[in-house]
Amino acid sequence: ESNISSCHGICDCLQYLVDVGIIDIAGGLVAFTHDLIQQHVYESIDLTQRRELHFNIALFLGLKTSMNSTSIKAMSSIEDDFINLYVAESKTAEGPVISERSLLSIATDHVNLASPKFISELSRRKLFATWNLI
Repeated sequence: ESNISSCHGICDCLQYLVDVGIIDIAGGLVAFTHDLIQQHVYESIDLTQRRELHFNIALFLGLKTSMNSTSIKAMSSIEDDFINLYVAESKTAEGPVISERSLLSIATDHVNLASPKFISELSRRKLFATWNLI
């Protein structure tokens, strides 16, 4: 009989979680099989840790864009009809391409979930404030 404590490494643990129906893995993405499982795991993470995770996710995603202050200003001046976020319809072998604006929107959501506590540098505060305007 296998259980989570018998796992040796992340691959074994992920496979165990798939085998018992907690997660699914498809196309390189890992997802919980039910919203209540996801909610329970999320809520069981300490609030400070959760905020730090959101902040780190925001930094990671935000740095994946090539947007600089000039392109952000240009985007901010576009009429509302044209600044709706979207997932680009073009596809690669790995799946759909996510637009930089969508990626930045996801990063902004994570910054907002992190809380200002994790944004101590003034330059980052200004950058994140700009993201919120897009």
